Amino acid sequence: MPFSLAEALPMLTGLGFTYQPPPPPRPGEFHPFERMGVISMESGIEPWRIHCALGGSLGNSYPYLDFGLVNARMPGGGMIGPQHRVYSLASLFTAVPRIRELLGAFAADESQLHCPTCKLRWLEVKEPHEGQRWRAFLSCSGMQVVQQRMDGVRVKGIACRGARNDIAAIVVYQ
Repeated sequence: MPFSLAEALPMLTGLGFTYQPPPPPRPGEFHPFERMGVISMESGIEPWRIHCALGGSLGNSYPYLDFGLVNARMPGGGMIGPQHRVYSLASLFTAVPRIRELLGAFAADESQLHCPTCKLRWLEVKEPHEGQRWRAFLSCSGMQVVQQRMDGVRVKGIACRGARNDIAAIVVYQ
């Protein structure tokens, strides 16, 4: 059942998360939907923080919360590694301690978060868009189409094709 930021925030702050509200809109800016801000907590291992994002926006309500690691040294960067998705506020209290434990293990051993192929970039979740029929997986952040020039001809290539399938990309809590 979808919930709002106002419903989720007191529970999250009670579990140790901090909330940084979004900056006020600039004059003339129009935002028809609620602006979320940043909800995060310390992982206990620098530079990692556990980040919470309200997902699947349905106007001002959300069907789930996503939890994942963010690197505090990379401001504005997305979640790195597996994500934990909570679909009900009722399961939030039992899920967060388990999520903290599992993500803390990844933060303690960063090598699990690096691409197994290039060993340079981070793993991130790739999930299907509506209508696609493949399972979410962890892929190298370099798995994106880039333009290259070869002999004067412009071609599209992929920086790295690394993926990791031995770790669940999205762990679901009902």
